[in-house]
Amino acid sequence: MKTSLRVLPLGLLVNAALVYAGTGAATITLATAPAAVNCGASSWVNTVIVSVVPGGEGKVYVGQSSQNPSTGSGIAQILFPNEGAHSEQFQLSDPSGNDTINLCNLYVAGEISGEAALASWTYKNGTSTGNELVLVQAQSYSGPIPSAEPIGCTGATGPFVPISPAGLVQDSSLTDTDPSYYFSKVRVQVIPGQEGKIHLAWCNGITDGFFHILYPNSGLLSEHSAWSEGWELQDPSGQNGLSMFDGAVGGAPFHGWGFVPDISTEGLQVALWQLQASGSVVDPASVYSFSGTSGVPPATLGASASRLRFRVEPGYCGKFYLGNSSLNPATGTGLYKTLFPNCGGGWSEEFVAIPDSTVNVPVSLNIAAEFATDFLSSEALSVAPYGGSASASSQSVGGGTTVLSTSATAIGSSFVHRITISVTPGQEGQVAIGTAAMSTDLTGVVAILYPNTVGRWSEQFDLIDPQGDGIDLSALYVMGEIAGEYVQIVTETTGITPATPLSASTAGAISFPGSCTGNTYNYAVPLTGCPGSAPVSAVRIQAIPGLDPAVFVGTSAMLSDTEPDPTLSDTVKILYPSLGDYDVHEGFSETFAMACQDGTNCLTSDAFSLWPEYAYYPVLVAIWQH
Repeated sequence: MKTSLRVLPLGLLVNAALVYAGTGAATITLATAPAAVNCGASSWVNTVIVSVVPGGEGKVYVGQSSQNPSTGSGIAQILFPNEGAHSEQFQLSDPSGNDTINLCNLYVAGEISGEAALASWTYKNGTSTGNELVLVQAQSYSGPIPSAEPIGCTGATGPFVPISPAGLVQDSSLTDTDPSYYFSKVRVQVIPGQEGKIHLAWCNGITDGFFHILYPNSGLLSEHSAWSEGWELQDPSGQNGLSMFDGAVGGAPFHGWGFVPDISTEGLQVALWQLQASGSVVDPASVYSFSGTSGVPPATLGASASRLRFRVEPGYCGKFYLGNSSLNPATGTGLYKTLFPNCGGGWSEEFVAIPDSTVNVPVSLNIAAEFATDFLSSEALSVAPYGGSASASSQSVGGGTTVLSTSATAIGSSFVHRITISVTPGQEGQVAIGTAAMSTDLTGVVAILYPNTVGRWSEQFDLIDPQGDGIDLSALYVMGEIAGEYVQIVTETTGITPATPLSASTAGAISFPGSCTGNTYNYAVPLTGCPGSAPVSAVRIQAIPGLDPAVFVGTSAMLSDTEPDPTLSDTVKILYPSLGDYDVHEGFSETFAMACQDGTNCLTSDAFSLWPEYAYYPVLVAIWQH
């Protein structure tokens, strides 16, 4: 495999209050033999993304150097080809902001030699900190299944297959009093081509149960574009705050995760990462406890968690409604999110009440079901100091329903830390989100949400200010294609007021030949449509629904390239068009987003360029800055 694109220092991205020195990108020509993503300069990074290229026909494998597609050994994730729809991608990052991912230890291979994959990464210094986020386990778990469950895990009906701690390193000074294996991240994936559902389960040695069902990826584009359902969990601080124990010491009960397959010979692709220093585990300061359920949900729920997610379960045919104390699905009031059922199979819609956090956020929810006997799954994390007790933060969750008008309307009058805006299943109009200048010609528009008319997944818009409550709802507007329809909104506040608000400095459509007079661009154009550079805290690029061309997002070097470039030089991501056809990714619009996770203006607009396949076709671009 060769790397046909040089590493480019672009001055992009920050994480956890650390400003990054650069980013790199590579167009990878695939071979059946695994090869490292990058062993050259700045090979220690904070975040790496590997994605398939639309039009390819072979699977892409990401993992260890010992990959074996026939057994699944050494493979962390299998990327299914995109023959026309959404592009699957692998993403790994260290939430601490440090450069702990060694690209020289991350390998990529292809089912078909000569096809391409795209890789990009960000880094602070590009050199080792002494700690490495190591992929310690990457393998397939499949039949024959055990004849009995581990000790303490008899509650989950069926042959419980535990995820083992193979490859994880323990602190030898703790094993007598604490035999747990501490690690940073776990990821599981349905293996493409399987036909049976996989029931995820958890166990803490005392209590256990199912917490989600993963639907199979049979390889049909009509089933959510052949995406492979997966589940992952990572310590939000980037440390080894997750734990499991296989019961091997003194016959102690098992605690950890596992699954029950519908078909005994099928299973999961599983990967585990652990933060290590010279081969030794890095002990965590805080630890996270996990719990999960699947069943008929309660009408009200109060929780304090560092992660809280809900998913509809496959095979049930009614909607679920989650909202505040004013929740009334019949009148469309008080809604945070409506989850559309996964009745016939495919991907399961989810609601994130609390994104991954390093503190426990309190939340109160009302839950209603279209059919009283349908199942909803949930999962939660709770964080506490090692050896200490969990406590709740002062942050709060709110939101509700906003009725749409065909003219731009401000969402509110307060300031929030984060906001999610979702379309309502069954409604027929597109929803535009933007500034006070928003109009139907795309001026002032930051996002377009495609309607979920016939049912499947509901598009949503997310914005977060890591500095605190810097999102001014009086400056964030929404507009509907059909008056009287409504969107569903969830917000979170921290009680911290940043020195400046997070404001949209660019919002609207960018197209060739750019928006400034005297431009001499031949193919790609700058992110803002004009020469020069503007500070950026967050950027969002979207393929506009209903337009035909794919959108190529690239580095600044793409401005001088002749397109189309068969080598994909200087290309970071290809956004597949949303034709508005529910058989082609359900009308979804692919987006590319990047943000400074400390909320500063760490990005610059001149680091990016855009090339739509067809000249003069617009691309939706939004830039926020403090």
